[in-house]
Amino acid sequence: MLIQGLTAPARSADGNNPYLRTGKDNDLIVSELHGRYYETTYRGKGFSVASQAVATTTVGLATTYTRLCLVNPTKSNVNLALNKCSMMQSVIQATQVEAFTIALEFNSTVEVTLTTPATPQSNLIGSGAVSQAQLG
Repeated sequence: MLIQGLTAPARSADGNNPYLRTGKDNDLIVSELHGRYYETTYRGKGFSVASQAVATTTVGLATTYTRLCLVNPTKSNVNLALNKCSMMQSVIQATQVEAFTIALEFNSTVEVTLTTPATPQSNLIGSGAVSQAQLG
């Protein structure tokens, strides 16, 4: 099988069958020409959300959750992939050990009820892209 490449910068529209791009040393170019999440953002598929509220979070094994909750609705036709998550502790306790966790729950039939929904913002500024994910 012959696999050919093209030694030159190249752009292609979606649906085309382009050559693989090679360098002048006949190496296959697979570098991230743009930033790591450029294509996801360019295609309107990357979203971000934040909560600056200072609050006490839910204790383990509770039946309700009181902080930022990320939900992929049961009727969603996309796979929801969490890219990054961060948190900040605003008060450091001197007398006790503290632990943080990301909780996961799966239910394919019952929708989650969010009391204070948040709006995910598209990472492609000005695109108007809307996320299927829900946050609250």
